Amino acid sequence: MPFNKRYVDLVRFYEFDLHDLSVAFRRKAVNLYGPDPFRGKRIGRFGKRGPVTFNSVKVGHKQQDRGVMNFVEIEPIRGHFIVGGPEGEPMLRARVENSFRTEVEQFFDCVQAQLDTASIYRGNAVTAMREFLDLSGISMDRLVYNSKVMRDLQANIWTLIEQPEQCLSANIKLHRRILFSGMFGSGKTLAALVTAKKAVACGWTFIYLEPTVDQASGAINFVLDFASKYQRAVVFIEDVDREQRHNDSFALGRIMTAIDGVISKNQEVIVIMTTNYADRLAAGIQRPGRIDKIINFDRFYAEDVEKLLRIVIPSEFLSSDIDWAEIVKSCAGYTPAFVNEVGVGAKLAAISEAGGVTPRVTQQMLTELASDLQVQYKACSAESVGFKR
Repeated sequence: MPFNKRYVDLVRFYEFDLHDLSVAFRRKAVNLYGPDPFRGKRIGRFGKRGPVTFNSVKVGHKQQDRGVMNFVEIEPIRGHFIVGGPEGEPMLRARVENSFRTEVEQFFDCVQAQLDTASIYRGNAVTAMREFLDLSGISMDRLVYNSKVMRDLQANIWTLIEQPEQCLSANIKLHRRILFSGMFGSGKTLAALVTAKKAVACGWTFIYLEPTVDQASGAINFVLDFASKYQRAVVFIEDVDREQRHNDSFALGRIMTAIDGVISKNQEVIVIMTTNYADRLAAGIQRPGRIDKIINFDRFYAEDVEKLLRIVIPSEFLSSDIDWAEIVKSCAGYTPAFVNEVGVGAKLAAISEAGGVTPRVTQQMLTELASDLQVQYKACSAESVGFKR
């Protein structure tokens, strides 16, 4: 549209993700101007209009909505809008007739209010790919950790999330860098999911950088920027050393530098990282000032084994003559994931042999299943798994 004194250019930046902005723009336009207010760009002065660019946006677990992107007109406003900047910045631009200036500025304010009160991401648990986590099956009742691990989780993470104002009044900043250390299956991811559920319940945003994302060191800047926009936030980075294990010796340093940048700005972001190989991380990475707390999930003792099996196996399934000392001995060294599998396997064996009556889990079932898992456990514990010196 050629420059004309009748028209004015308006620009508004938003501290939200562009997908969030696109949905808020569409929702507010529909709310103010009716169910179908959008028109695409006219091809030629009197030609046909092109299509409006809608994008499908996930707004919850198994929930989707539409957002508006790029060029669009809204009736009855004379002029046009562009959703998103040239490099994908979260911004709105408008060129409209002067007589609509006040109305459009008020519309921009309404979009801001929509984002402030109904952001699709703030206070939710999402992945780096903007997928929403399903936390419906996550419960504190399923947690079985050594008491030291539970105290460390509560003191160093959950207290910040659940009692932020009290922490601030005690001059404790709402940012921490925590490393979860432990073998495969020791419960690090489950602790993160419980943390996610607590975060959402307290209005924090939880962002999960999943291990399936290629080049975590490249994705970390986006994830931390996302967390900054939606703070108070928790960022969870699984297998933080994965690229180091694949011969990129600088990857972990890039991740830590990016995290330090967020922390140095006193942003209210807790960063949790996991590793299966804490002993192979550079000492400089683990020093106080780079990592505030290392929580060792490999602490799993005899009483923890029995406690977990009693949670996994219904009490009415258990034979009364089980010698738990022998069961604990047969599970010696196992992580919670392996102990859990002993319980699940025992339930299946009991159901298959019950013949329609109440299943009965016996000591023999438990010890045999524990023995059967030895080969798998040794394979997961082998030094060659996923790592080369």
